[in-house]
Amino acid sequence: MNIVCLNGRYLKENEAKISVGDAGFLYGEGIYETLRTVDGKLMNLEAHLERLGQSARIIGMNLKEIEKIGKWAQQVVKKNEFKSEARVRITVSGGVHGFGTPAEKPTILITAVPLASVGAQRARGVSVITFLIERPLPEAKTTFLVPAMLARQVLKKSRAYEAILVDRNGYVTEGSISNVFMVKKGIIYTPKSGILGGTTRARIIELARQHKWRLKVRDFKVRELFRADEVFICNAPRGIVPVRRIDGKIIGNGKMGEVTRRVWEGLKG
Repeated sequence: MNIVCLNGRYLKENEAKISVGDAGFLYGEGIYETLRTVDGKLMNLEAHLERLGQSARIIGMNLKEIEKIGKWAQQVVKKNEFKSEARVRITVSGGVHGFGTPAEKPTILITAVPLASVGAQRARGVSVITFLIERPLPEAKTTFLVPAMLARQVLKKSRAYEAILVDRNGYVTEGSISNVFMVKKGIIYTPKSGILGGTTRARIIELARQHKWRLKVRDFKVRELFRADEVFICNAPRGIVPVRRIDGKIIGNGKMGEVTRRVWEGLKG
């Protein structure tokens, strides 16, 4: 039985209880972050906490415990004593308050599970599908995941690894659980609008600046994605995953491209 942290208390999973009056349950008011450990330490924690605070401000949630949350999360990892690295989720809901009144005392839940390996997928690349849907408040990482859930129901039927979301005008936004990059003629592109700015995406943009890689943050349509030389997706727990096929169409030569490999190696360092 895994150990979780609920509002600063460390409990077994089956002992953690949340009120039936919690706004996360009643109104869907919640935000979250998912991160991983490296050598047992939370990776890129400061950036995740900064984004958590940003999400709270966007939805009008009064979240005062940011510094405590980081310490609680590291303790959850320590108390679970996993033999492998961990995937950690920080979930913050509005707590108990009336409809239309601000969330002053949020409910904070931190959970951890062993991190699944993506070594095989990285070596051979993955197949993804495109899915026409738009997320509300895309700049906030909210727990309203119905659009992503619908996309993932379809991708599982297609036996795909991920679904790349496309807006009503045909522009690529993001994956259901990832950010999207494409490479054309040595230039790296990533969408600008209608997305959640991922922490791994931010690290890639910074790496490009440091190493003087050619990178452009601009919106592009799905037809450009099909014509790309390389495509890869990324998120905090899984890192870089190259895309081999999109909607059944082979991208490039169907293998991890040289630019993708360079980005992956840069993140490892």
